[in-house]
Amino acid sequence: MATKLLLEIRSGPTAGTQIPLTPGQPLRIGRNAKAEHAFPNDPRMSGVHCAFECDARGCRVHDLNSSNGTFLNGARIKESSLANGDEIRAGNTVFVFRILAQDSRAPHPSQAKPPSPPPAPPIDEPASPQITFTDTTPAAARSSALWPAAPPASPAASSLYGGLPSFPARAPQLDLPPVASDSSASKTPAQAPRQPRLQDLLRKDFQPLYALLDASREPSVLKVILESKEEHQSLYEGAQGAQLAHFAPYLIRIPPQSALLDTLVHQAWSKSWGVFLTSDKPLKDLRTHFRHFLTVKLPDGQQVYFRYYDPRVLRLFLPTCLPEETTQFFGPVKQFLIEADAPNLALHFLPGPKGPQRKELHLAPA
Repeated sequence: MATKLLLEIRSGPTAGTQIPLTPGQPLRIGRNAKAEHAFPNDPRMSGVHCAFECDARGCRVHDLNSSNGTFLNGARIKESSLANGDEIRAGNTVFVFRILAQDSRAPHPSQAKPPSPPPAPPIDEPASPQITFTDTTPAAARSSALWPAAPPASPAASSLYGGLPSFPARAPQLDLPPVASDSSASKTPAQAPRQPRLQDLLRKDFQPLYALLDASREPSVLKVILESKEEHQSLYEGAQGAQLAHFAPYLIRIPPQSALLDTLVHQAWSKSWGVFLTSDKPLKDLRTHFRHFLTVKLPDGQQVYFRYYDPRVLRLFLPTCLPEETTQFFGPVKQFLIEADAPNLALHFLPGPKGPQRKELHLAPA
């Protein structure tokens, strides 16, 4: 199986059209004929608005000094790597970046099938879902975490589950567990407790330390993992998993004095590379646990893929967990440490009898 890279137009009169991306051949989007793919009827798109480039390390989008900007998942960018399902807006046109599984034996046109959803994370051992999303799970949390394991049955389903999250600039309001009160706000500066550095916090209070990192976030993620020489393994499996190495989630064991920890703190924090966690289990057992959640089941029985290792997803999902779900999802995990929107704020989650316990940890500036 090979992979196919494309842009799917989500809005406008050509919605549903797919634009293939070829490694080594930049594709420019714009309003005039200088672009490889032109949108002459989009008044907010610049003549040559943005460009997409793919190579063996992954795909990136570059804004070409457009008047109205290029937006990735709601945030304006100059340049960024692309993950499967990311939403890009140029002018009034919205695209979705797709990575599709493709059989190298091309079928006859008469046998062609409709476009496939993102490829299933290969799973070698039985891994029936342990989490069932209930009707009471906030829609914002579900739509931020899931994409379908089969083509959606209706436009409504496609809208809710048809891609990786289009993260809003402002997080949805959820019924979160009470946050531990911080009385330091009422103290004078001289009385305020010293805020810990992230490295010190992880080395002292989060041991044994692991990280779940998403290689699809940036090409440098996998490079950092491999160069660290630390024990690690992809959550994907088999030949297809090897082909998706640059887009897979990885579990990494991080010893207290590892240089990898400093790299992740300085290079990855606040960039949604992944999440930190602690567990006494060896990497092999912990990996088996996390592979059970690569797919989950919705109330209607639909099975979907679940990107829980994205911190923007996990910090929305955990507060929605019921007690039984909390026990299942944490399993051998003692605690999670997740980046928040603000770089100097971390979210600490522990399993509790009524669901995950959440508190905010204020960090010293880097």
